[in-house]
Amino acid sequence: MRLPNLLSRLLTTALVALTCVLSCSSSLQATSRSAAPKVSLPEVEVWVEGPWAYADDPRDPQRIVLIAPDSDSIEHTPAAVAHKTGDVELDSDSVLEIKSLTHTQQSCSTCSAINSQTADVNKQALVKLLDSKKGRYVISLPKPDSYEEAVGQESRVRSAWWDNCRPNNCGPQRPRTTQMIFHYTVSSLDGFSVGPTPQTQTSLKFQDRHIVTIFMTAKGEIDDCDSGGRLAFRELVRLFSLNLYVDLRIKSTGPYPSDDPPGPSPCLDGDPQNPGNSDAQKPAYKITRSLAGALEDLANYVLDPGHSPAVQARATGTKSITTATWSPLNTIGNNSTRVWQI
Repeated sequence: MRLPNLLSRLLTTALVALTCVLSCSSSLQATSRSAAPKVSLPEVEVWVEGPWAYADDPRDPQRIVLIAPDSDSIEHTPAAVAHKTGDVELDSDSVLEIKSLTHTQQSCSTCSAINSQTADVNKQALVKLLDSKKGRYVISLPKPDSYEEAVGQESRVRSAWWDNCRPNNCGPQRPRTTQMIFHYTVSSLDGFSVGPTPQTQTSLKFQDRHIVTIFMTAKGEIDDCDSGGRLAFRELVRLFSLNLYVDLRIKSTGPYPSDDPPGPSPCLDGDPQNPGNSDAQKPAYKITRSLAGALEDLANYVLDPGHSPAVQARATGTKSITTATWSPLNTIGNNSTRVWQI
């Protein structure tokens, strides 16, 4: 099964995660699997929080990879995985395995559909990025049986900067998947393992009976423009040499800055994505805080402190929240891959 087409925004308010998929011969729905099993088997869920890209692994058709910018470039905590007794920081290259995996193609009738937007990425460029050792995290996982939207929110993405379309001509805002869940069927709930290589694995117990959470947490506070989310999006698309820009609502529920009249626009003028803002002279901005902090501020969810942020978000449904992450790349032919965005 291939990874679905999606570009999602993450819940640290606007952290961007990019997901990538290589082409398959058959079209698959993100919300279902091809056949139901004769016997009900346990399921493992992997929640992904942060500015991650998800891609079918061009080096192994049975696996996918998650890709994110280095934590220092987006002022995040290092990538980590949560387990029953704590967290484990991940290496720049990590391998995660689900124990007792069966791949029964069990149906997922309750999964929420995934919404995505595509952008072309060269397959060789993806391989080169995976082989590089600097400026990014890469996590290898088995291909899931299905993919699910955990949280969704509308946003606006464009391949050119916003100056030449203001006001009111920058395109529609569209619903995007902002957080993903991977579903795996197992014969028994025996936990998972993670390590820098398949031969150097540490066995761990599930965070909450059957849940694994992969996350990067933003440092600092949310500003009205969510400059931290815009920065995360910029750094993610740079990994793939893409010219893409995200626009997020002011204070998460207000107007889009790209609808401002021509002239000064505080959010766009100070946007880290703005081509006029060089790295040496970029304006000051505040980085978005963690998923739990964003949810608390927006008051769109009732949080249970005893659960992880990802579990809390899912348990409360899929209300709209402004956040930013990325989703999948899809390979077209032999050399091209598609990128999906929020």
